[in-house]
Amino acid sequence: MRSKKSRSKKPIRFEIYRLKGSPAAFLGTVYAPDQERALMIAIKELNITNPEYQKRLLVRESA
Repeated sequence: MRSKKSRSKKPIRFEIYRLKGSPAAFLGTVYAPDQERALMIAIKELNITNPEYQKRLLVRESA
C-alpha cells in the first residue's frame, strides 16, 4: 500500500493576482499540485523578479 506522500497529485489550476489596489490585477493561471508550488511557478513563468511584487502576489485555486 502506498503512502499519501508518495502519490503524485493531479495538477490544480490556480489564478495569480497582484495586489496593487482595488481591484487586484489578474496576471494569469498556472497548474501546480499545491498553492506553494503555484506561487513558485508563477514567479518563474511570469518573470516577476522584483521582491516587492513577489510579496504582493495572491494565489487562488480556480473553480
